[in-house]
Amino acid sequence: MIKLVFLVFLALSLSEGDSEGASADRLQELAEELSGLVWQKWSNFSLSIYLEAQQNLSSEAVEEVNGSVIAEEVATNLSDSLSRFRHFLNETASFAESLYSNHRNQNCCSSVCQYGTEYSQDLCSMACNRSSIRYTSSGRGFGIGMETGWNGTRQCVMGSWGHQTCTPPGDEEEAAVHIPRDVHEEDPDVLCFVQWTEELSRHFTSTHSFLPYSDLTQYIGTDSRLLRFYPPFDWSALSQCNRCPLSLQDTFELGRRPWYTNTVTGDKFIVVLLDVSGSMAGFQSLLAKTTISQLLRALTSNDYFLIIQVGEGERTKNVGCFSEKTRATPENVLVASQDIMLLPDTNNVGRAHFSQPLQDYLRLLGNSTECHRVLIVFSDGEKETPLPVDLVRANNKDLEVQIFSFLVGGGPDDANMKIVSCQNRGRMGKIREYFDIIPAVLLITDSLALPTSRHIHYTLYRGISGSYELAMGLPLWKSSTNETFGIVGFDIPYQQLLTDALQKYRVRLHPLSNLKCFSFAVGTDRSLRVCIRS
Repeated sequence: MIKLVFLVFLALSLSEGDSEGASADRLQELAEELSGLVWQKWSNFSLSIYLEAQQNLSSEAVEEVNGSVIAEEVATNLSDSLSRFRHFLNETASFAESLYSNHRNQNCCSSVCQYGTEYSQDLCSMACNRSSIRYTSSGRGFGIGMETGWNGTRQCVMGSWGHQTCTPPGDEEEAAVHIPRDVHEEDPDVLCFVQWTEELSRHFTSTHSFLPYSDLTQYIGTDSRLLRFYPPFDWSALSQCNRCPLSLQDTFELGRRPWYTNTVTGDKFIVVLLDVSGSMAGFQSLLAKTTISQLLRALTSNDYFLIIQVGEGERTKNVGCFSEKTRATPENVLVASQDIMLLPDTNNVGRAHFSQPLQDYLRLLGNSTECHRVLIVFSDGEKETPLPVDLVRANNKDLEVQIFSFLVGGGPDDANMKIVSCQNRGRMGKIREYFDIIPAVLLITDSLALPTSRHIHYTLYRGISGSYELAMGLPLWKSSTNETFGIVGFDIPYQQLLTDALQKYRVRLHPLSNLKCFSFAVGTDRSLRVCIRS
């Protein structure tokens, strides 16, 4: 240390002396020697800190472990935990399929039931071995009186949050039924869903006692857009919190939930071609952009998307920063949804030409490997530049790509849009007002609900409480047509699942530091896609 101080004073004295008497070379040598001493002192100081830290850690009895071995053991624990859920989920799916099959075989479906407050006992109830079912008004909501050996009246109360759910009053042993806001409570599909899932409600109750987590949710959802879930959830409680939005309306739609679409459709690659011609400005543009934004929210992290603007002279432009095939992660979906809604109408000029964009993106989709490869066209219809039917047929000979087209606005029907969709395993829809947006999204997701391999699908999503849930979904099949008609699933508290798997490996140190052996964990599926992380 004395030598270091001496060198500093010597350097200062030389710098204050006569410039002719001070050698520049000597100053350079002194500077190098000074920096070397500083670096040596700092290295010794850092080493002492490291050795002291190691000594403190050893005093806390933290020993070095083989990380790969622990990772293997944690993975085994997770697999064992999920295997118990898989067993019960397969049992539930088999039971639900048998109930659905028996229900259909007895001809008790919406084609038999009739609208009204009283349902004919010989038509519907006798066919299903049920007694009469009646609907009665009940305050702000409605009620269902069922005489099926169950004492009491089932209340389907529309809470102040605007949700329609059916649960027995004061009885948590019965699963609730969610009915979308635009579905009438006396719709025959509602009646029949409540009927044939009645036994499944009791199955949920008995299964729940064997499951390791009490806050786990069991559910069944079908293509009728109805959802039965257990334990019942008090939706009206959400309207009491101060953090809720001003508009407390029920916007829940089963067909747009990522965990539902992921289970019934499999992975998807969706390319959207948006008409940005001059006639698509204003309200038509807003309808198309809102529909695309809602469609993106129905995708999962296993899906991919690409949104392209098609303008005058076959001019194309991507939306935002997503210029190529993009995974539909929650972050990407959020950014893309914002970008699509912020597109200005001032750039909409001329007429859109779809020939070259269709050829390019049909080729891109044809070379992809996803289960569903989908191309969607949003346009108000161009009489001068119609969709090229022959070109599409030539570039999609094997019909590997499904094509959907949506006529936006109040214009006349476009024959070419209909031909292109129908000849390529797709559908054509019309979006004339806001109420057509959700049906347009459901038209796509329902059409993609084709038979896939029967295996459990895992979807990680943020639940209504703000915490993450691991959804395990299994598709339900119609035995006669080999088609899916819905899903059964479990929502498992992800943090609790991961905590249990890591519990025996967590090592607490000093109370102030509260360090743990694991500060980060990642779980992937067989395709190395991240499923869970902490």
